[in-house]
Amino acid sequence: MLPSLVAISGMLAAAPAAAGSSVATIEISFATHAGEGAAGAKRFARNGCYQGESGGGTGGGGHAHDSHAGCLRPADVAAVFARLDALPGDALVREAATGGAPDRSLGAPRTRVVLVRTDGSRWLAANRTTGDEVLRAVNDIPSESQWYAPPPDKPVGGGPQLLVLATEFGNIDSSWRLEGSLASDGRWWCHRTTVNAPGAEPRLPSQSASPIKDAPARLGRILEGTNPGAPDDGASAKPTRDKTVETSVEVVWPGKTRARLRPWRMAGAVVSRFAEEMQALARACGAR
Repeated sequence: MLPSLVAISGMLAAAPAAAGSSVATIEISFATHAGEGAAGAKRFARNGCYQGESGGGTGGGGHAHDSHAGCLRPADVAAVFARLDALPGDALVREAATGGAPDRSLGAPRTRVVLVRTDGSRWLAANRTTGDEVLRAVNDIPSESQWYAPPPDKPVGGGPQLLVLATEFGNIDSSWRLEGSLASDGRWWCHRTTVNAPGAEPRLPSQSASPIKDAPARLGRILEGTNPGAPDDGASAKPTRDKTVETSVEVVWPGKTRARLRPWRMAGAVVSRFAEEMQALARACGAR
């Protein structure tokens, strides 16, 4: 959930929203001051795709950087965008060219929501009442995390229907974690966390996340050599003298429930293939 206060900053030029121009993208920037503080930005598109970048202190001088990217189905976000399309023109004002990220000075958490219309114009809430309404709509967008994503209601093809994975590497100096999922109907998600990464201001990439049209084929390539009838032949954690690698890989096959990858010896290869197949879509999918 996002912080509960919408901050409208920068000089605002009052003008009616363009008639017939619907909201194409929601851009959210936020800053909090709890602990060592955190800041970030998110982008949600009408087609269900999204991206997010955030960073902040972990305590003891550490710094974490999180990257999210993925795509839901357009129907998953349609109701939220319909609510934003219905806002009256005089409830919004144009974002000034000088408008920026939320104020990060000491005080209450700040969240800034910009509605980007299909004509490219950028709009902010004109008053607190509209700001609260916008924030309620934004908070109804489904979670970026698709760790618990269900498989398609109707199987797509005869191969695997859903892959969900996580892998983590850590030592005394730093840690790195990748989570991801891919469904045969095109939904996908990546989340990468790096601890003790450089503390640069998180910025969204210029390239937007995009839907996947070849999901069944990708799943087939990623999971080549695996099958649900193979024996469960290994553990999920492999500690060594100076590092720990923990991996979880679960798959849904047609007519079966979600279960751990079989044979387990393929887990490392599946994680590597996932990163190779998906990293061109978003940097959040890349291996370290």
